[in-house]
Amino acid sequence: MLQFRPHLSNDESSQSTIENHFPLEIQSQFPREIAVSLILLFLSMVLMVLGIEAILHVRILLSKISLVPVMSWLWFLAYCLANLLFGLHILMYFTFQESVSLSHTHLRIEQGLAGISSVTLIPIERILCASLCESTLGTKHITVLWQDDRFRTQNSTIGTCLRREHSHALLNRLKQAVLLSEDLAA
Repeated sequence: MLQFRPHLSNDESSQSTIENHFPLEIQSQFPREIAVSLILLFLSMVLMVLGIEAILHVRILLSKISLVPVMSWLWFLAYCLANLLFGLHILMYFTFQESVSLSHTHLRIEQGLAGISSVTLIPIERILCASLCESTLGTKHITVLWQDDRFRTQNSTIGTCLRREHSHALLNRLKQAVLLSEDLAA
């Protein structure tokens, strides 16, 4: 889900002109489709049934004294690791949310999983550069390099769940905001 929501300015001064150039609030989630959701839920149920069966199988093999229980334990640990990774993927699929707000003074980034989120507030004048990057999985995101209060370079990734055209629009708006803040500072 993607929402563009403009901020409305009450005064008609130069701030209003600036706000009209790049007001932006984007909220995005991991893209969901009903078919994929049903398949993931079905697979998680199958994995739970297999996990219960594996626990029972390991307990039966542990009662016998041989090398077979060692192999069963290794198989069971590999199964648990695969299940954990699958569970993390399901958690990300159903609960990842991102909110990016851009005003004439700040870039506010809120990203979270399962209701736990972190908020980063970046002053526009501290942004060094922003670029569109591609991950190894082929997804597009925007990397923002900026300086914190101690003048250390920080790296923030935004727009991980946006479509390509929305990523380009966000990058262009961000570049406009940085250029406008440089013009106002000069």
